[in-house]
Amino acid sequence: QEKEKLVAANHSYLKDLGINKYREIFLKYPDMFLMDNSNFEEIFSKYEVEDLKEKIDKNISIVEFL
Repeated sequence: QEKEKLVAANHSYLKDLGINKYREIFLKYPDMFLMDNSNFEEIFSKYEVEDLKEKIDKNISIVEFL
Protein backbone atom coordinates (compact mmCIF):
# COMPACT_ATOMS: atom_id res chain seq x y z
CA GLN A 1 0.00 0.00 0.00
CA GLU A 2 2.91 2.35 0.72
CA LYS A 3 4.29 1.72 -2.77
CA GLU A 4 0.89 2.41 -4.31
CA LYS A 5 0.74 5.81 -2.59
CA LEU A 6 4.26 6.61 -3.76
CA VAL A 7 3.53 5.65 -7.36
CA ALA A 8 0.26 7.62 -7.27
CA ALA A 9 1.99 10.73 -5.89
CA ASN A 10 4.75 10.61 -8.51
CA HIS A 11 2.25 9.90 -11.27
CA SER A 12 0.12 12.87 -10.17
CA TYR A 13 3.17 15.12 -10.06
CA LEU A 14 3.95 14.49 -13.74
CA LYS A 15 0.31 14.82 -14.71
CA ASP A 16 0.00 18.10 -12.77
CA LEU A 17 3.13 19.42 -14.48
CA GLY A 18 1.30 18.95 -17.75
CA ILE A 19 3.55 16.18 -19.06
CA ASN A 20 1.43 14.66 -21.82
CA LYS A 21 3.27 11.34 -21.97
CA TYR A 22 3.18 10.53 -18.26
CA ARG A 23 1.53 7.16 -18.99
CA GLU A 24 4.25 6.20 -21.47
CA ILE A 25 6.93 7.25 -18.99
CA PHE A 26 5.32 5.05 -16.35
CA LEU A 27 5.18 2.06 -18.70
CA LYS A 28 8.77 2.49 -19.88
CA TYR A 29 10.33 3.44 -16.50
CA PRO A 30 8.13 1.92 -13.77
CA ASP A 31 10.95 1.72 -11.20
CA MET A 32 11.35 5.47 -11.38
CA PHE A 33 7.89 5.87 -9.86
CA LEU A 34 9.00 3.97 -6.74
CA MET A 35 11.44 6.75 -5.85
CA ASP A 36 10.83 8.92 -2.83
CA ASN A 37 8.45 11.69 -3.93
CA SER A 38 10.81 14.54 -3.03
CA ASN A 39 13.64 12.95 -5.02
CA PHE A 40 11.30 12.31 -7.94
CA GLU A 41 10.12 15.93 -7.97
CA GLU A 42 13.70 17.18 -7.67
CA ILE A 43 14.64 15.39 -10.92
CA PHE A 44 11.96 17.18 -12.91
CA SER A 45 12.05 20.54 -11.12
CA LYS A 46 15.60 21.18 -12.35
CA TYR A 47 14.18 22.07 -15.76
CA GLU A 48 11.88 24.74 -17.10
CA VAL A 49 8.48 23.07 -17.45
CA GLU A 50 7.68 24.06 -21.04
CA ASP A 51 11.13 23.02 -22.25
CA LEU A 52 10.86 19.72 -20.41
CA LYS A 53 7.39 19.02 -21.83
CA GLU A 54 8.59 19.75 -25.35
CA LYS A 55 11.62 17.47 -25.03
CA ILE A 56 9.62 14.61 -23.53
CA ASP A 57 6.94 14.96 -26.22
CA LYS A 58 9.65 14.57 -28.86
CA ASN A 59 11.40 11.63 -27.19
CA ILE A 60 10.48 10.11 -23.83
CA SER A 61 13.82 8.32 -23.68
CA ILE A 62 15.40 11.53 -22.40
CA VAL A 63 13.77 10.75 -19.04
CA GLU A 64 16.50 8.23 -18.26
CA PHE A 65 19.12 10.99 -18.62
CA LEU A 66 17.47 13.53 -16.31
